[in-house]
Amino acid sequence: MLDLQNFKSRVARRLLALFVISALAPTVALAVLSYVQVTRQLTRENERSLGVASKAAANAILERLAVAREQVEVLSTIAELSLGNQGVSGGLTHGRGKGLAAAAIVPTEGPPRVLFGDAPRIDDETRNRLRRLAPAEQLLHSGAAGLDGIAPLSLAQALPDGSVIWAQIDPQPFWTTAETYASLRSRARLCVLDSVLRPVFCPGVALEDFQDELPVNADAARSVAFEWVSDGEKYFGSFRPIFLRFAFRSSNWAVVVSESEENVLAHAAGFRFTFPLVAFLSLCVVLLLSTAQIRRSLEPIVSLSQATKRIAARDFDSRVEVSTKDEFAELGESFNAMAKQLKRQFETLSAVNAVDRAALSSMDERSVVETALAELSALYPDGHPTASVLASADEEESWAMEWLPGLGPQVSRVRWSDADAAILRDRLDAFFLSSQEDRPGYLPPYRVTDKPASELVVPLAKNGHPLGVMTVRLAFGTVDAAEISRIRQISDQVALSLSHFRVLNQMEALTTGALFALARTVDAKSPWTSGHSERVASLSVEIARQLGLPDEDLAILWRGGLLHDIGKIGVPASILDKPAKLTDEEYQAMKDHTVMGARILEPIAAYADLIPLVLYHHERWDGSGYPEGLEGEDIPWLARIVAVADTFDAMTSDRPYRSGMSATAAHELIVKLSPTQFDTRVVDAFRVVMGDRIQEEADETVLVTSLEEAG
Repeated sequence: MLDLQNFKSRVARRLLALFVISALAPTVALAVLSYVQVTRQLTRENERSLGVASKAAANAILERLAVAREQVEVLSTIAELSLGNQGVSGGLTHGRGKGLAAAAIVPTEGPPRVLFGDAPRIDDETRNRLRRLAPAEQLLHSGAAGLDGIAPLSLAQALPDGSVIWAQIDPQPFWTTAETYASLRSRARLCVLDSVLRPVFCPGVALEDFQDELPVNADAARSVAFEWVSDGEKYFGSFRPIFLRFAFRSSNWAVVVSESEENVLAHAAGFRFTFPLVAFLSLCVVLLLSTAQIRRSLEPIVSLSQATKRIAARDFDSRVEVSTKDEFAELGESFNAMAKQLKRQFETLSAVNAVDRAALSSMDERSVVETALAELSALYPDGHPTASVLASADEEESWAMEWLPGLGPQVSRVRWSDADAAILRDRLDAFFLSSQEDRPGYLPPYRVTDKPASELVVPLAKNGHPLGVMTVRLAFGTVDAAEISRIRQISDQVALSLSHFRVLNQMEALTTGALFALARTVDAKSPWTSGHSERVASLSVEIARQLGLPDEDLAILWRGGLLHDIGKIGVPASILDKPAKLTDEEYQAMKDHTVMGARILEPIAAYADLIPLVLYHHERWDGSGYPEGLEGEDIPWLARIVAVADTFDAMTSDRPYRSGMSATAAHELIVKLSPTQFDTRVVDAFRVVMGDRIQEEADETVLVTSLEEAG
């Protein structure tokens, strides 16, 4: 019985009438020929459709695996941050209801720690494979298929401490998507096999009927079309491999999409009987009605097709005009609304990317804020965007920036009170300023414009800590959740960049402070060495600049110069401050400070590049130095620079057993010792650096002499 509910649409009724009238040919001979041709075409089309369906199903599976992979990566990142905590942070439940049925942390030994869902059951072979995973590598594991033809799927990712995140993939959304893509033809069946052609997902399909027609395994490099006969009925199938080896450390899978010949030719079954009877009568009517009717139906479709291509080319200003009073007109309106939304979304994404690029290209907070305000000004020409940023730990004052048309960014100082920061801390959602009188003092002065608008204030915050605010004026009638969300995307990226900058600055300050503390701890051991390490570090950097060394080497020299004598912590003060000549045993204890310093720094991975400077800065060019007696080019390059700087400062500083030399005398002695003790290239650079100091000392000597003679 004909279901009239399907033909309420005017388009459906029009097309139905068109196909009923023009479906058959005028003669029986043409009917027979058409039937044969249609049968062949359906067979070829079925082969192509099955290939497309298998490819679509394979891509859908890979997309679902990619989604699962991203969810497991998020779980792994959160798990890494929470390692060592007694409990599991709430963030580790990420993935519940989003494609993952269960998740657990599986240690190298002992029972797993369940995050959500059921505890995993992992056999010994799989556990061995998990142990071989490198950090951040993922492993896709499929178990044995049950009676329903569906095998359990799990995805694991290794953590830095040797444990793994083990997540069980929810089969319902995972396979539903693949089956949807596989069913491009109404009755196509999907079967997914592992590398040895065992079922991973094969519900309701008798695998043994066509298993002999398949390749030996799922590692085939191309898709294969095949046919088979089961219970007297012919079937068509398409085999396509899914490559998983590199992304998921798993053997490849294969997708098989099949359909019976009866289904393929179902549309042609009644064709040979009904078509000859009505063909002659329909021909005359088709000539009269089809041209006008098809044209009327295809014009909107052509217009939509052309507009879709323009949208694909990112011409989001493209619009469709449909004059018909049917569903095509509604489709055209929906298309225009979609194009407008896509344009706004792509503009927002472009703005977020611009802010991201600004953050990556510089460590300047104002540069990032300026980029964000420029993008907001382009999105909202009358928006008058502003930003107010709370002072960080290393800044004295807070500041604000506003974007003025034709003038660009304007920076001013603002003041944040403790009350303002407290209010913002409790109010991190976007809000509107009701009037100019309610405008907080931390915002730039309100600039009156001709167009009335609502001023949206979006707090900038990270982990509940306020960093500032951004404001944008929105015209009345255009304020909706979508616009606020787009502005929030940009402000969140700004907040993330500001937070990132401040964390890096804090870490850099902490590292620098620790280095100075260590250096001053060493120098404080003896009153004769006060400031020695800092002077050696500064002179080493000056010599390196003269040699044209890169910034990376300058940073190593600065840190290494500060810590080059850290081993003297283990040298007794009686030896360091002894006014007489050291005995052999005492001298050996003094020389051991280089080895001791290297041992002190060895456990600190971040200071690994400083160890050669600490260990070898007393080696000599002729091989007579210590601790290893290295000679010439065997001495590390940066250690040769520290050796010259260290020797100069030692010569010019007072010691308990002697007074310090003048800079001129020390300079001349180092030049004299250069062929045997130092690298001549370093000494040449040292001479250039010392030129001004020696001249200053000479001028001071002349002045003192003149004053003494005059006195």
